[in-house]
Amino acid sequence: MDNETDEIISLVASHKLSLVDGQSGAGKTSIFNAQIIPRLEKEGFEVLPIARVQTTQPELVSSENNAKNKVTN
Repeated sequence: MDNETDEIISLVASHKLSLVDGQSGAGKTSIFNAQIIPRLEKEGFEVLPIARVQTTQPELVSSENNAKNKVTN
């Protein structure tokens, strides 16, 4: 296996929860489906389904962050 796969396996195995973040189309799902998940299952891990997390209203998140900054400054 390549170094990238080995590093991801090591990180996933040593943490209870893993979050993978990156630009759309970067290949996150592809590497997990092709290399990470099969290897984890082979090593005896129970792999739960992949979940996608995103904000539905980016402008709302931005407004909330601006409001918090005004309160703390």
